[in-house]
Amino acid sequence: MPGEVPDPGNYPDGCKFHPRCSYSFDRCRKEEPRLEEIEPGHFSACFLNDRLWLDLF
Repeated sequence: MPGEVPDPGNYPDGCKFHPRCSYSFDRCRKEEPRLEEIEPGHFSACFLNDRLWLDLF
C-alpha cells in the first residue's frame, strides 16, 4: 500500500488505513471498521468487505 505508515501513537480517526487506501470514503474517516473473518483464517476490517473482492493471492 503506498503512502506513509501512521505514527502508532497518533493514528487517524476512523479506519487506520484511510489516508493510504484508494477505496476510502467518508465513513472510513469517521468510523473504525470491525475485524471480520472473510473466509477461514482470513480476516479483514473494511466497510467494503461485502462489496469488494481484492484478489491478493
